[in-house]
Amino acid sequence: MRKHITTRSTTLQWHHLAMVLIPLSSLSTSAAELSDKVALELEKPAYVAPWQRYKGWDTNDWKNYNNLTQEVSPAVTPVQKFDSPLTGNAEKGQKLVADRSRGGSCYACHILPGATFPGNVGPDLSTIGTRTDAYLFNYIYDARNVNPNTVMPPWGTHQVFTPEEIKDMVAYLKTLTTPTVFKSSDEDPAKRPVPVENRDNLDEFVNPAMVAIETGQKLFNQVSSSMNKSCKNCHDDPKEAFKTWAATMPKFEPRLKKMIGVEELITRHARATTGADYPAQSE
Repeated sequence: MRKHITTRSTTLQWHHLAMVLIPLSSLSTSAAELSDKVALELEKPAYVAPWQRYKGWDTNDWKNYNNLTQEVSPAVTPVQKFDSPLTGNAEKGQKLVADRSRGGSCYACHILPGATFPGNVGPDLSTIGTRTDAYLFNYIYDARNVNPNTVMPPWGTHQVFTPEEIKDMVAYLKTLTTPTVFKSSDEDPAKRPVPVENRDNLDEFVNPAMVAIETGQKLFNQVSSSMNKSCKNCHDDPKEAFKTWAATMPKFEPRLKKMIGVEELITRHARATTGADYPAQSE
């Protein structure tokens, strides 16, 4: 097996290999906990480090984010009170509301003027201008103050938008007093028909990932240079052995003291048994 995955197509190949690499006999233990009989490499990171979400992403330290083992959501920011109307730039606010580079834009969840195919996870904001400045500011800054069960991210508390930017957004929202009129029902999220999916996921001309199957089979049989072994040394009938295995994942790994999924398990198991090194989520 090659040591590193270098292209997106080989990432797809690795995802296919993930369906067939781990021994079923070793995994026929508790559905909740992985057996210590499964050989795993435990020292190296399973993923490319430092990991980047996309080009230009500058966050490599994830200790302040939620994961399967810890919840680190920031505390709710107290309600901020204002003695006078907020002063902001409505033109800048309009651009911020539509900015998809931070948070996906307000259009993803709300109906707003000028939105193309707006979402309806949140309320229609086309007439939100009747609300007070303080209400709008606090809802954007940390909506948990107003609605503890909200799914809206606390944009200010998370420092996605600065207080000054939120004031600009409030200035824009205050201009909205007229209900949005949609040109067609396709644009209205309340009337938009549910997409019908009738593509064949097993058709390699429709699903590009299917092209990786042949390559995945070659990788499965390919002998590694470090240990002179391949996956086939232990698993001579992967189609039968692994046909239901993916449904048993993820599992808790006591040696690592955390839940691990398909990719990490395969990465660590391959290192321990064949010497192949395929960092999960690599390019």
